[in-house]
Amino acid sequence: MIGPAFAAFGESQLEDVPSLVLNTTRRPAPLPDPRVDHFDAVYVDGSTTRICQLTGSGDPEGKPHPNDTTRFALLGTDLGSSFDHIIDGEHRTYFFFGDTHTGEGEQDGDAIAFTTDEQPEPDGIHLRFIMGDEQWRRLVIPGFSLGNFEVPTGGFSHAGRIFVFATTGVLRKTEDLKFMENSVLASAADAHDNFDLVCRVSSRDDSVHTATTGGKFINVAPWKIRNDDWPGLPDNAVPGGEGLMMAGTGRYRESAPYLAYVPLRPGNPPRKEDCRYLNGFLLWEPGFGPNGPPSWSEAESECIPLFDDKLGEISFCWNSGLRRWFLVYGGCAPGGCGIVLRSAPMPWGPWSETPQLLFESNREGAQNKYMFACGPYGAYIISRYDQWNPGRQEATIFYTLSNGFCKNGDKDNSEPRYQVHLMKSTLHLVAR
Repeated sequence: MIGPAFAAFGESQLEDVPSLVLNTTRRPAPLPDPRVDHFDAVYVDGSTTRICQLTGSGDPEGKPHPNDTTRFALLGTDLGSSFDHIIDGEHRTYFFFGDTHTGEGEQDGDAIAFTTDEQPEPDGIHLRFIMGDEQWRRLVIPGFSLGNFEVPTGGFSHAGRIFVFATTGVLRKTEDLKFMENSVLASAADAHDNFDLVCRVSSRDDSVHTATTGGKFINVAPWKIRNDDWPGLPDNAVPGGEGLMMAGTGRYRESAPYLAYVPLRPGNPPRKEDCRYLNGFLLWEPGFGPNGPPSWSEAESECIPLFDDKLGEISFCWNSGLRRWFLVYGGCAPGGCGIVLRSAPMPWGPWSETPQLLFESNREGAQNKYMFACGPYGAYIISRYDQWNPGRQEATIFYTLSNGFCKNGDKDNSEPRYQVHLMKSTLHLVAR
């Protein structure tokens, strides 16, 4: 548990961890107060750095390479959403990867790994992959397909179990035009086990639905909260209890982001019927953030966009240093296209109007070195490693970043390029 001296407004990712001591550089700044002040998180020029390649047989630029995954037939993979979990008193950060390539047999399973490393630098993090028979073990949710394009999108720790959201069911209009159609929530006591279905989360039919209709929570990025930290939650948020904020998108890479909440009952999994969806705002009054009190609906169809943009993979989290919510995704910003970030003082906004460009291949000198035609994408913040510099009032975030596996004769069609990298960038607050 985060000790009282280090408790940050809005932090609730770990539970029952009395032995965990946080680095004092992660303590939140006393100002600004996100309930009254209007600041955006802004990228610090030149701060993006690649630390290492996390997967594959070696690093393309000779940087440290702590994980030779080819030893156990993991040749290439992507994504890598992460969250913290305590098991037998050990603080682990779990990583759920996407379609994973092996030497032979069934392809496109989803690998799982964890680390216990306290620091991500200078040599990167050491990953321990969940293993099966002499090779990595894939994520299994009995009764549900988890093949190509059916991937885990985010997870959380609750009631001593690991929970993960995953997409399942793919509509293939053409070989290159695919849509994720459904999402589910599953859990396990141990990542070595099969994951049990908790509930079906959302569904859509992209042969009928448009970018603004149908299921809006196919890609789900969750963040666990303490209910008392966030006035304005739905009426089923229990005072003194915990809940889950969920950012979601519908049609793949064509959807705006949406927001939902579900209470987390002690010792029990979340229930689909308890989900509430942001559907507007009431008349402004103090204490609820600049947007005023949010309004919630039991109907997913009534959920409103957080802002207007086209998102695919998303990372959603609270940064205790800058006291801001972050949404990271692939998109465009002034200066180019790549990986961008928006920020907000409350989970429902107001979200920054101008996205910040965290990563652009040419700007970072990455093109044709470790990024190619099918990247970048799949940036997921690793919140365990958030750093706060109180003197400079700057926050440094660490995140995974993917380069894709191209097909149809593209020169990039090789597993050595289909890998996940460990990155970092720095942000500070600027008044709107």
